[in-house]
Amino acid sequence: MNYFTFKLKKTFVFSTLMVFLLLILIEITAIIIEKIKISRDVWMISPIIKKQWYGEEYYKDVLDYNWKKEYAKFVAFKETEYKSKTININKEGIRKTHGNCEKPDAKLVFTFGGSTTLGVAVPDSMTYPSYLAKKLNDNGGCFKVINYGTGWWMSSQSHNKFSELLRHGVIPDIAIFYEGINDLDVVSYGGEPGGIAPYAARLLSRSFDTIQTQSFFGKIKKSLKTFLSVTASYRLMVAYYHGKKYSKSDSNQKKIVDDEYLNKNAEEVSNIFVENMLQNHDIGIRHKIKVITSLQPFPLISKKKLTNDERKSIDERLALRGWEGRFIKITYEKISNKSHQFGKRCFYDMSKVLDDTETEVFAEGEHLLPKGNEIIAESFYKKILACR
Repeated sequence: MNYFTFKLKKTFVFSTLMVFLLLILIEITAIIIEKIKISRDVWMISPIIKKQWYGEEYYKDVLDYNWKKEYAKFVAFKETEYKSKTININKEGIRKTHGNCEKPDAKLVFTFGGSTTLGVAVPDSMTYPSYLAKKLNDNGGCFKVINYGTGWWMSSQSHNKFSELLRHGVIPDIAIFYEGINDLDVVSYGGEPGGIAPYAARLLSRSFDTIQTQSFFGKIKKSLKTFLSVTASYRLMVAYYHGKKYSKSDSNQKKIVDDEYLNKNAEEVSNIFVENMLQNHDIGIRHKIKVITSLQPFPLISKKKLTNDERKSIDERLALRGWEGRFIKITYEKISNKSHQFGKRCFYDMSKVLDDTETEVFAEGEHLLPKGNEIIAESFYKKILACR
């Protein structure tokens, strides 16, 4: 080996090592940035949540858990198991409900929905299903409420979970669907009407693309992309891309606030929502289950007299997408206009149920504080009594 060849190999090895170390450094930096971003997430650590008596302990639990998801048949994903002082979720993805009657003959109440049903922003004992259980059992009743709420679930996923349970012979006496926000959020965050959470859709799409790609180089490319998706660096780049794609830039604002765009998506979302709710009722009739469906309140368009903290938190969310408030209003109006399709079925438009509340009930742009959940539980309690 002559000197030139030795020098070349030495330089190559050194350069390769430096590139490898640089990539490691970039990944470590990305992990740190990601952790900082998580800790600053608006809905996770809203100042309103932090000032609650449970805020400090809840904040620690959320930072540790971060509402992790895992694959689940028929519904795409569910919450992962977790145990702490304020958040307890079993291996089935079901959050603990306080106030239940545990007798074998207890009447079963299933609650379905997204993170608002799951109870993001409050401890286990202050979710609306927990308040509802306490209310139902206060006067000598014996009810067991099971919280099937899952963060980012659309009404379609709640419907699928309901159907799956019935297929396996798990039949409740009452089923409650508290839906609306996530069906709109999937569009606001870059997905398609009727689809699942955009980030979950991208992961599933990438997995199927990797398996189904036929060419050797295509498989290598897809496998590399799948591998990269587990790195913090890649996740940050994707987040940056989607942030730019749906930012408040002039081009995006002109493209997205177009009335035709908003109305088209609002029409699709409202049709999907109403159809899912109608199917839930039809299933309930066949199985002799009292089914209650509802359109939930959306803090971003609430007419409630907001506190300073509520206003600040909601304004922060609306500042991300200046068109989102209009989109929500249009969609909710369309759903309301289609409510006649439910006939005598127990569907309730609860979008305004918090409008007259003077106390602080919004944790941020989507989730509710204990008082808000208590009002929702009281409303459902009355609906259960009224629904025939």
